[in-house]
Amino acid sequence: MRETYDVPGDARRRLRRLSLILALAAVAAVFGARAGSGRVASPVDAASAPARPACTATDARSPWLISRDGYIYACGPGSAVVHVNGKTYRVTHSKCIDRARLYFGATRQSSRLAPRNGVSLFVERDASGEVNVIDGALELVTGRRATLWGSLSGSARSDRRLRRGSFVLRGRSGTVKGLGLTGSWNCG
Repeated sequence: MRETYDVPGDARRRLRRLSLILALAAVAAVFGARAGSGRVASPVDAASAPARPACTATDARSPWLISRDGYIYACGPGSAVVHVNGKTYRVTHSKCIDRARLYFGATRQSSRLAPRNGVSLFVERDASGEVNVIDGALELVTGRRATLWGSLSGSARSDRRLRRGSFVLRGRSGTVKGLGLTGSWNCG
């Protein structure tokens, strides 16, 4: 048998009023008008302003990637520069792991979140000393609601420890499929 609880009339009205206020606040936060923009905010707009900075000083000292607010951040001192479609994009912050996995910027863990600039390259040195980019991923914000994204592969030149280098890549999927990309990295 299911138990029920009777709430006195005055308390019931207060609970209803509180529920209504919370519901209206939630709707206003997601769909309310953005100040000065003259348009209605979308869930992506609400997600584009993180509650905390992407990388803190503590994060920068960590040997790991940082997962926060639905994004994975590389928080080291390096950066990557990507040239595609006649434009240049600089992706700040890096985390280079095991001299083979190079991460720059941020990667969103859900397509519902606002995109951020991020590049990851998985490299290996072959027997001749050439560096192959065996896999990679890219997401670059190119405009208000436009992104370049997809998987990558290609070749690279680098120093002996893979801390700095340049690359020539080809997009394999997404909006970069078939596009040529060039650039460089510095792990900091």
